[in-house]
Amino acid sequence: MGNDAASTSMRAFDGTRSGKVPERNVKMRRRHARRAKASIFGKVALLVMFDNALVVDTPGLFYYLVKDAVVTEAALAPLLAVLPPEKFISTNLRDGEAYDSIRWPVARDATLATIAAKCLDEPALNQALHQISGARGDRLRLRALARAATAQSLAAMGGDADLFLKLWPDATPSDLALFSTPAISTNVAFLVEALCHAHYQAADGLYAYHVHRGIPGPSAEPAARIVQAAIEQQKLHPDELIALAISTVSRG
Repeated sequence: MGNDAASTSMRAFDGTRSGKVPERNVKMRRRHARRAKASIFGKVALLVMFDNALVVDTPGLFYYLVKDAVVTEAALAPLLAVLPPEKFISTNLRDGEAYDSIRWPVARDATLATIAAKCLDEPALNQALHQISGARGDRLRLRALARAATAQSLAAMGGDADLFLKLWPDATPSDLALFSTPAISTNVAFLVEALCHAHYQAADGLYAYHVHRGIPGPSAEPAARIVQAAIEQQKLHPDELIALAISTVSRG
């Protein structure tokens, strides 16, 4: 998230501006290399080699869903067949420093997360969806929602405001008040946080870090969490999810 503080419960990629590659990312890239080598034996490729960098072939949130065995590689074949070749473009976000993918625009992760959240029909998620809709895609307003959702999630885990202030120095009094109000359940708080982060990160766009390494943007993992919850609760079927993804491609 660049200079933005990352949620303690978000396993988003970091190092976007520092240029440093954390140890877990080094390990991740090694795993990616092994999977790339295995893909030549006829499986749907998770990764391919591109310009001496590893490029994730499984788009966006589907990378995490396949990784966690929520969706099978073979089931993604119809989706992969309709996706165009990868191409990254610069956008006007963050003073022109943001990027997006032609093959899988980051907004698709947020769109599928919204569909899954509606399937779950949880009051706290419905409230978050209403707030997200009210933000109308504004990056800073979505960031404020993500920050508040992180506070709520941290409070639900038993964290304190002092830790939150270290993560989000620009926290508002309303954010901090969440630590003194009755907490919602931890699982629901995690889902609300994931939903808000999926939309905020989609609005924030890709960083050069993601483009150079060809990895999913930071909206992908939180979006996958929402979708996985809907699938595990049998509110959404994997085949239905893939059909919805194909429809988003058809709409452009």
